[in-house]
Amino acid sequence: MRAEGLPEPPADPVLRWRAPTRDDVPAWRRLLAAVDAGEGHGEVPDDDELADEFDDAWTDPRRDALFGFDDKGSLLAFGWVQCTPGAVEVHRVRLWGEVHPDWRGRGLGRFLLAWLQARGQQVATHLPPHLPAVLEVAAEDFLHDRIRLFERSSFAPVRWFNTLQRDLRTAAPAHVAIPSGISIRLWTRDDDEATRLVHNEAFADHWGTTAAEPEPWRHSYTGAGSFRPDLSLLAYDGARLAGYCLGSAYPQDAALKGYSEGWIDRLGTSPAFRRRGVGTALLGAALRAIADAGLDVASLMVDTGNASGALALYQRLGFTPVERSVVFHKPLVDR
Repeated sequence: MRAEGLPEPPADPVLRWRAPTRDDVPAWRRLLAAVDAGEGHGEVPDDDELADEFDDAWTDPRRDALFGFDDKGSLLAFGWVQCTPGAVEVHRVRLWGEVHPDWRGRGLGRFLLAWLQARGQQVATHLPPHLPAVLEVAAEDFLHDRIRLFERSSFAPVRWFNTLQRDLRTAAPAHVAIPSGISIRLWTRDDDEATRLVHNEAFADHWGTTAAEPEPWRHSYTGAGSFRPDLSLLAYDGARLAGYCLGSAYPQDAALKGYSEGWIDRLGTSPAFRRRGVGTALLGAALRAIADAGLDVASLMVDTGNASGALALYQRLGFTPVERSVVFHKPLVDR
């Protein structure tokens, strides 16, 4: 299926390009597993996670994705354009793709990036015009060939993120005092809307923020298959929600990594409760919840340019960096 204004794929007697369907999820997972085996992340989405991509209300895989198969039905490359609504300062049109390690060096990556940029430009023309728009790509900092490809296509690095881990097998989480007047309890479904609103308050002044609308919020966080209510905590001051911590887990990754892992996906404090120790208390409670669930390691990702002092907080509680990724932007000037 070819859309007007998008580049044609390179001539190849083996590859056939088309839009994906849900039936392609197993082949998609196998491709990502092959990529992971070569790069060593130990992280491969399961079929349910990948199937969720077809439920995004803000992306249409019939137009926004392109998959390349060989004549035996094996997926060898893919690209996907995504843009979540709710931009506050800039529309970020995210471009995502991979090429099977055995098929790299044949120009497929260059073609996919060109296709993604062209489709991303088309998507951007339908975004509200009062904000600027950028194309966004990301890569771990050791993927030098990928970074060179981005830079040759005029993408510039704008932000760096560290993945941090706290090994719970070597030392139990330290006790963290709960501030006076604050109570901490587990998240429940009844708390979902209040949590979303506090999340939007907490991250309103952060780089790249997107105001989470109800459907994207549930899709990405509290409705995702990886979400763990037993690892998710709320801090209340009486009836008022002061902060939250959302957790997740990906049990399929344990065999690849050699350890089980609980993720701290989002940690935020309402601006009215900052500098009172709410975030520290939530993080300490989350570490205990992850340990009590029998998981070996707590993991999270932090923006190294975050001015809130989050990195220092994580390091005080025993987190250390294990991986670094880079986000690149390319401004869209004509839309």
